[in-house]
Amino acid sequence: MPALSDPAPPSPGTPQKTITELRTQTVELVNDAITASGIPTAWVSSTVSKRPWENDINRTRLASCSTVGAKGSFQITAVVYHQPVGLPQATVKVLAEHWKAQGFTINKVIDSTKGAYVVVEIAAERADGVSYDLFVSTDNISITAYSECSTDPSFEAWIHRDDPPEELPTP
Repeated sequence: MPALSDPAPPSPGTPQKTITELRTQTVELVNDAITASGIPTAWVSSTVSKRPWENDINRTRLASCSTVGAKGSFQITAVVYHQPVGLPQATVKVLAEHWKAQGFTINKVIDSTKGAYVVVEIAAERADGVSYDLFVSTDNISITAYSECSTDPSFEAWIHRDDPPEELPTP
């Protein structure tokens, strides 16, 4: 789920981050959340293949976003999964406190208990457009990190090619 609200539009002429910068930012966001979770190992980037999470920008994906007044703005996202550890509410509390300390606003999306099954989901967003979605249930933990939005030309080059481009000079 993208950021709940759009970040303030950049001033005209403000440099936008390149796709590689935002891919790196997203990997750093995921790694920070993993560290803060207190669950340092066994995270995967696919629940189907059980592919282990690695500090690799190739585990990131392109997402569109809307920056007010800009066309063709994009962001980078990555998601990691883990088997549940302890009570879902405890995991949510740890990460919510960590993100609050970093200046994120926390919004509760779901908080449901049906018998023994528990689901808690929160969204954390920061003024620069960086955001997280955290979904914790009796079955699963997932953390999705979203980078800032950008209109840098490096995104357009990637959209029209199979591989991420080398850094493109900004006109």
